[in-house]
Amino acid sequence: MGVFDDYRHYLSRKFQLPVLPLCIYLHVGMQGIGWDEDTETFFGEVINTFRYRYMGLPALDGVQYIQGSNLLGVALAARMRIAEEAKAKADALQKIATSAEPEMRKYLLCECVDAYLPLEEVQMKEYEQLLVTPVYQGARKYGKTSFELGHEQGKSEGALQVLRELLACRFGPLSEETSRRLKACSEAQLLELGKKILTATSLSELGLEP
Repeated sequence: MGVFDDYRHYLSRKFQLPVLPLCIYLHVGMQGIGWDEDTETFFGEVINTFRYRYMGLPALDGVQYIQGSNLLGVALAARMRIAEEAKAKADALQKIATSAEPEMRKYLLCECVDAYLPLEEVQMKEYEQLLVTPVYQGARKYGKTSFELGHEQGKSEGALQVLRELLACRFGPLSEETSRRLKACSEAQLLELGKKILTATSLSELGLEP
């Protein structure tokens, strides 16, 4: 903690203000919010004690922070205790998307939610169904579908299969003609379909039916 203490003194001298050191734990909950300290000794004698505030995210109530006004707290809620993860993720993205923050900051906060709150298959389907509803219109712009996540990971075949399942879930069983058109799409076209799937109202609108 010596480096952090040095930096705290540097900031305090530079701005002529007191500086509160804060440590955010992503994987350790401890008491949720509290104080901790690091002690420096020399031949058994205490010569310095660095005291700092901490937040142990896994011990905090994620829903409470998502409902709060601090957008950083909304984003970090992804590492907190959450029961209904699909809804919580959609709520967090919607809160950030509809805020007055600059576009780049919205993007970074939403990336935090996506990175720290991954969903399993069943939860992912529930999450994608929420994103197509009017309530979560703002979240659609920033929320990634399972197809887009698969594409980013370089799983072309797997991503194509996910896209088929998403299309079938949205519009019913796919006809042979629709499946043929889908299979003939280039990677760029598949990625574009993956981006439009949440807002499209028909397969025709996606160019997969006459």
